[in-house]
Amino acid sequence: LLAKSLYERKIVGEFDRALERDEFCMFLQPQIASDGRVLGAEALVRWQHPERGLVFPGDFIGVFEKTGLIYRLDRYMWEQAAKKLREWKDTGKEDMHISVNISAKDFYHMDIYRELTGLVEKYDIAPENLKLEITETALMTEMKNQADLLGRLREFGFRIEIDDFGSGYSSLNMLKNIDVDIVKID
Repeated sequence: LLAKSLYERKIVGEFDRALERDEFCMFLQPQIASDGRVLGAEALVRWQHPERGLVFPGDFIGVFEKTGLIYRLDRYMWEQAAKKLREWKDTGKEDMHISVNISAKDFYHMDIYRELTGLVEKYDIAPENLKLEITETALMTEMKNQADLLGRLREFGFRIEIDDFGSGYSSLNMLKNIDVDIVKID
């Protein structure tokens, strides 16, 4: 327990420096159609640590969620995805998308609507190309408020995906209260 606590304190202490130095990297996991065509990608975060090398999310995401830092990392990753979509747009790949994660903590620490719509306007990208992926467990807390927010985001043009559906206590009945575009079954 002591070793775990010390490790967590160490990576929390390194967080600001890592953000400033762009040590968090966006890896893109391709999403492919049945005919082999690349449709887009899912953004995955990795930490390119100057001493420990490539650190996988299982080693830091939980700590950042527990300490409340995850919203800053998510905002950073959303911006990286928006930049990449703009780059793709400039090279004629306007039909490609990137899916980004929304953490349950994001709902408490920032104005998600303002952040995401601001990125779309800043980079002049189509909102449907920045797909928003939220886990079933993140939806289960304060579902009414989150459903309203997700509805506003959909009206703006974003596509909403539920990830890991079936991994918690949800039911198909829950889906009638939330307007989503894609449900990923666990």
